[in-house]
Amino acid sequence: MRNLCCALMMLVMLLAGVMAVSADEPYRSLTSKELKAMLDRQEAGLVVVDTRSPAEYAADHLPGAVNIPLSDLEKTPAVLIYPKDEKIVFYCNGFT
Repeated sequence: MRNLCCALMMLVMLLAGVMAVSADEPYRSLTSKELKAMLDRQEAGLVVVDTRSPAEYAADHLPGAVNIPLSDLEKTPAVLIYPKDEKIVFYCNGFT
């Protein structure tokens, strides 16, 4: 069941697009395949942010992802203060 949920989440990310941010590259889109490779190799300095609601996050999320709902990011962008050498990847359930 968990593998099915992860597969569905990856499909959602593929359809919705995933965004990565780092000091070297201000931002760029990732494919779900690229993100999966980063997660599989446990890339150092990778922070995965799930911007969905707490209820959606509780139902299922990528392993190691932190939940910072988009509404919280809009109100308090300072929650994204991470060391400059870390890559921050955002994902959600689409363009809503």
